[in-house]
Amino acid sequence: MRNLLILFLVGGVALCGPIGVGVKAGVPATGLVMSSDHDCVCAFPSTGGRFVLGPTLELRLPFGLGIELDALYRSVKNPSSSSWEFPILAKYRPPGRGRVRPFVVGGGSFERNDVLEAAQVGPAATVTGFAFGGGLEASLGLIRLAPEVRYTHWTGDFSFRGANLTHRNQLEFLVGLTF
Repeated sequence: MRNLLILFLVGGVALCGPIGVGVKAGVPATGLVMSSDHDCVCAFPSTGGRFVLGPTLELRLPFGLGIELDALYRSVKNPSSSSWEFPILAKYRPPGRGRVRPFVVGGGSFERNDVLEAAQVGPAATVTGFAFGGGLEASLGLIRLAPEVRYTHWTGDFSFRGANLTHRNQLEFLVGLTF
């Protein structure tokens, strides 16, 4: 039974078409951590990371569809901590045969954030959110270059004593390089 399940999974992936593997890098347009302007005994001056970086995997399906999985790392300078974001996105490219094609993405995202732990006010936490974005994908032979703008709205907060420590809305500019 296990071998049959593996055969179906491998066969399903083979029918999906090419699998894109690569890296995404970018810069956040909004900070991850709120500044100390809120009334909380845990208030601290904060600065967010200056970059976003991580691996990406895309299953390219027929009819311009795809499924994209990312693991994006972001550092936070004060307090010294980090954040990992795991978006699972549906991707759509309109039909066309040009070297440059637009695309849109949308789906869910999960974030593991160590800000509470670094500020010594609580354990690391995980929140969920919704991500939407779009961009252009240029096909350069075997390489695909895809700059995009992505917006994520987090449905939960990293908070302590009623004060939110992180922003609920996140905007970032990313560039994907896949093979």
